Amino acid sequence: MNKKIFVRNFPFASTKQDLEALFESSGKIIDIYIPFSKETGSNRGFAFIEFSTPEEMENALLMNGKNFNGRTIQVNIAKNDRTKKTSFNYK
Repeated sequence: MNKKIFVRNFPFASTKQDLEALFESSGKIIDIYIPFSKETGSNRGFAFIEFSTPEEMENALLMNGKNFNGRTIQVNIAKNDRTKKTSFNYK
């Protein structure tokens, strides 16, 4: 069962520690992944957060629509269909 959430619309100045502090009340956080812009060096305004259990992930979904540093965040279940990079197959 899925244990990851997708969080978006948080401030570009937010750090991993900021998100950890925001979501730690939901349960034990296993991993936080925040993509960064190569051009600006700031985060891209979204992140993936993995919890230790599906129940903790469900708790985190309750943060959807909450205000975080002046912005209304959106929290959804992360999709597990991310494709992995593979080598090219030539015919």
